[in-house]
Amino acid sequence: MTLSNNLHSFNDIHEILTAAVAHGGGRITLKTKGKAFYWKARANHYRALLHKTQKAQGVVVTSTPFDKFVVRLDPDEKNVILIVEQKFDYGTFEDFDGNLIDTVAFRTDTPEEQHILTALPSEGFDVTTDEELIEAANAARKSLFGDES
Repeated sequence: MTLSNNLHSFNDIHEILTAAVAHGGGRITLKTKGKAFYWKARANHYRALLHKTQKAQGVVVTSTPFDKFVVRLDPDEKNVILIVEQKFDYGTFEDFDGNLIDTVAFRTDTPEEQHILTALPSEGFDVTTDEELIEAANAARKSLFGDES
């Protein structure tokens, strides 16, 4: 089973990622490890589709409000997904005269820029076992990234 390339099939993912942006991250507890693995695959597929859609619309440098987050399985609870904001400590930024520059003024994550899609009905998925979920997630990864990932 492959994942849909229709953005509207990922309304549930969009809602959770939008809430994660609003709250600086979060965690989702699913019933099984397979469901968590499949949700993570769908979330990453959705994020890649957003970039592909922007490129198709002629955007040279694509960006979404979700880019600053990592979606991963909790290492201790395999049925839990963590949505964690990536934070990097690069030190200080200064101009050539030695003046410290506050980069906050250059951020592009205002609420207006964060709104990507209007909520639309989600399509259902008919996989039920962990094996089917993991197989579907692996197929989605291959369709996005080829056999190398």
